[in-house]
Amino acid sequence: VVDHVRTDRVVVREELRQKTLLLMHWNAREIPYPHRAEIYSRNELQERLSIVTRDAGDALLAVNLYRHESQHSFRDDEIDVIGRFSLPLMASVQRHIALDNLCSPRQDVLEPLTPRERQVCERLLKGWTHDGIAADLGLSSTTVKTYRDRAFERLGIRYRHQLFALVLDDAKQLGSTSRRVCGSSSVRQRLR
Repeated sequence: VVDHVRTDRVVVREELRQKTLLLMHWNAREIPYPHRAEIYSRNELQERLSIVTRDAGDALLAVNLYRHESQHSFRDDEIDVIGRFSLPLMASVQRHIALDNLCSPRQDVLEPLTPRERQVCERLLKGWTHDGIAADLGLSSTTVKTYRDRAFERLGIRYRHQLFALVLDDAKQLGSTSRRVCGSSSVRQRLR
């Protein structure tokens, strides 16, 4: 059995040697069975449109757009529009990733937390909903709220805005260095 994901990556890396970006269109029927069953059939997906580029080193960065079985298939004109917006979209995604890495909260603030509580709080700080966190971590929304409540208790806070204040207060204690790293003008300069 051929590893579909590995084969995709090999083909994509080869193609990206000659191009900056690839737009790939897959129908669920084209995906080999184990992956199709686990991802496509289970979630009732009929197709995927992937925008792929090379990221740091030899890593691949992809933005995937899926169509549910209840939706119509991607039309040629829709694929063309997505293709025209692919370069600026990927540039925005890469910029967002770079900003996220520069401005992540210091671990000192969240140090008293368990790894799972920390994961929940980090996502709350990024503006994620409880349902979004649950989907990302493979938990129920109720379990996410339980981790949030435990984390807030350990941190001595009761509300989400207090979590932001705690992280911001920690950043202020770092002094002008943190403001230079996460300040808008230096971020713009670093990302050019």
